[in-house]
Amino acid sequence: TQNTPTLVAGSLMICTPFNRLIALDPATGKERWVFDAEIDLSHKLPFQYNCRGVTAWENTDADPYTACQHRIFMGTNDERLFALDAKTGKRCAEFGSNGEISVIQQRPQQFAGERKLVSAPVVVNGIVAVGSFVMDNLRSDAPLGTVFAFDAASGKELWSFDPIPRDGSNPAYASWQD
Repeated sequence: TQNTPTLVAGSLMICTPFNRLIALDPATGKERWVFDAEIDLSHKLPFQYNCRGVTAWENTDADPYTACQHRIFMGTNDERLFALDAKTGKRCAEFGSNGEISVIQQRPQQFAGERKLVSAPVVVNGIVAVGSFVMDNLRSDAPLGTVFAFDAASGKELWSFDPIPRDGSNPAYASWQD
């Protein structure tokens, strides 16, 4: 695998290339729980499956004894974002639709895996942001590398940002033309 294990809520979290998240006892290596995102396995290029890591968030507004007070966020190879309870690996039902969001892109993929969410999401001030991997050098109208932000508690989309200026109304556009 190509990920950074993360210590969260007393467990060492490791994600596999096929988006299985495994929680281990850090002292013994014993498996505590496993979550399988059941991703689309139709990618043309088998080496294109990967998970670089997960991130954690603690909802300080929630009762510390409720499920999903401490969450793990994981993006997938088939463009979904999951929120899981850090102690049990169960989906956080109040996040998106039963703990998951399909991250919708403006430009369609030509094949499975052309765009995916493989890097660990980032959580700042209750906002979870996900970037994307886009296969490059294949076509000029490839899917955009849009960054999306969601409310970490509810999963509601808050904003999106295309990091590449696309027209002359953007002050940064001129610097991309040089």
